[in-house]
Amino acid sequence: MENKCTTLTNILFVPKWWTSTPLWPASAVNAGSRVQGFKGSEGQDADSVRAMMREHAFDVLPVESLEGRFIGYWRTTSWGDFSTVGRHDDDGPRIYFRTPVAAVIERLSRETPFLFLEEHADVVGLITIANLNCAPIRVFVYGLIASVEMALAKILGAHDGLHDRLKRSSNDQIKKLLQEHEENREAGFDLSLSDHLYTRQLFYYANDLDACELPDWVRDNSELERLIDIRNRVAHPNRTLVTSFDDLDDLKAVMRNLHAVLKLVYEHPIKRHFSA
Repeated sequence: MENKCTTLTNILFVPKWWTSTPLWPASAVNAGSRVQGFKGSEGQDADSVRAMMREHAFDVLPVESLEGRFIGYWRTTSWGDFSTVGRHDDDGPRIYFRTPVAAVIERLSRETPFLFLEEHADVVGLITIANLNCAPIRVFVYGLIASVEMALAKILGAHDGLHDRLKRSSNDQIKKLLQEHEENREAGFDLSLSDHLYTRQLFYYANDLDACELPDWVRDNSELERLIDIRNRVAHPNRTLVTSFDDLDDLKAVMRNLHAVLKLVYEHPIKRHFSA
């Protein structure tokens, strides 16, 4: 599937605990590809369809009738393999075109690697796992991670025991952090110690100091490593976010984990961690 992005205006409908976070609003239409320009025609033979799909790296190709109606689609038998394609005359998996990105990602899977974007029963676009590498998705995921980091940083910044706990650390990185913090203060930058902490350290000290309630996954190092890997992917434009179904599974797990953290920190007494 060709990696194209649209930039239509959208509205994000989210739970209460999410509306207070500085997340960039994104929905399926921001990441999907428009039907115009990548569709097959009624009566088109399999060889020409296969050639078209291989040329543009389309794993799914909607079929339009002579009257301009959606009447089915072609898709590769095996994702990413254009040697064999099959025609399907059903409606295919569909989702409302303004569905929030988080729900779209949750719907995509090995069994459902694509979704037609629907408006009033009309197919207006298509999103596949390849579209998850476009800028709106990367910005959204990074915004979600940044929201959690900022929340934890401000909760830790208000914790009386953070400075003493960091001073007791024998970790060279923490020692350097303390030195940089002192240098910044002398230079007139009044930053909190927690503003210097990296992702892994934010979760570690929030848990170690019992600064706020956190879900169990935070104590699972493999889950934390998975989060950091996703963070590095979205933070560096030269890295691809999703290249396989395993990557998709990792992304979905990380987003579920982050949502679980946000639900808890939203209830924390320090409401100011959601300010800009």
